[in-house]
Amino acid sequence: MAKLTLADALKLGIEAQKTGQAQKADGYYTSILKVKPDHPAANYNLGVLAVSIGKPEQALGLFEKALKSNPSVHQHWLRCVSTLVDLGKFDDAKELAQKAENDNLPGDLIQKLNNLITAQTITGSQNSVQEAEYELRTLYDQGQLTQVVSRAGVHIKRHPEAVDIWNILGAAYEGLGKIKEAAEAFKKVTQLSPSYADGYGNLGVTLRQQGKLEQAINAHKKALALNPDFAEAYNNMGVILVEQEKLEEAIEAFKKAVTLKPEYAGAHAQMIHQKQHICDWSNRTQELASAAKLGIKATAVPPFSMLSLEDNPERHLLRSQKYAAEKFKHDPLSLPAPL
Repeated sequence: MAKLTLADALKLGIEAQKTGQAQKADGYYTSILKVKPDHPAANYNLGVLAVSIGKPEQALGLFEKALKSNPSVHQHWLRCVSTLVDLGKFDDAKELAQKAENDNLPGDLIQKLNNLITAQTITGSQNSVQEAEYELRTLYDQGQLTQVVSRAGVHIKRHPEAVDIWNILGAAYEGLGKIKEAAEAFKKVTQLSPSYADGYGNLGVTLRQQGKLEQAINAHKKALALNPDFAEAYNNMGVILVEQEKLEEAIEAFKKAVTLKPEYAGAHAQMIHQKQHICDWSNRTQELASAAKLGIKATAVPPFSMLSLEDNPERHLLRSQKYAAEKFKHDPLSLPAPL
């Protein structure tokens, strides 16, 4: 088989990119750069691919290589400036636009570069914040948590006080198992919006996951001071109190959660389960009757909390499947290989 020339590889890469075969295109462009690292078109097109998968920092480096190799291509200048603006590096973008002017490049290009910078500076408005939040929520709902983190970093540079962006970032970090980073994001939420109860609630959850139980309790207490009807905060306090072996206090917390939100299956299951641990058989008949429905049709419940409440393998299996589907919806556990 004849060896591909650089021109042939570039042509095939462009065709693959146009038809949505990003991985194939990446392979062609990378093979070109192994032979000619400063190839402007390969660097530029790889940069476009990097932007499409939410990696603007990586894209910027590639666009800069393309620009250095061939500064006569106007699109190289435009991409560099627009990417710098997207990353919130406005001073660098202005400096590059000034360089274009100093190099006596055409006036229409200079105008386009300045328009990119001016437009993005002006649109640091509520509309652009809402667009950023919509993008991040969409990526989060699709389970693309790594991209959420990457894109949130870009948006935060432009909108450092956007509470919802920090909140979504915290949720993404938590979903990725980066609990310390999640806690830092949620802490930032509470600093930006001290009256936002959910911010303290989310912070409390991540503090508990780090083993900082007293700090977590305090965070949930702050959430409840702001919103006394915050059932989830009572439930999460109950979970912490169980870990501290303060079962009677935990049961009271779960009771408050259920009182505020009667359909709260998780709190209901925990309340019944912990009452068994202290041999509290009050309302036993009623609680056992309600236990049969918990975690089956509505919200999932921790399946282990239900094992001692009834002897029904089919329902236990349904609860476990539902819990696993909700708990690991963004990062499902891989199944073992068949024997």
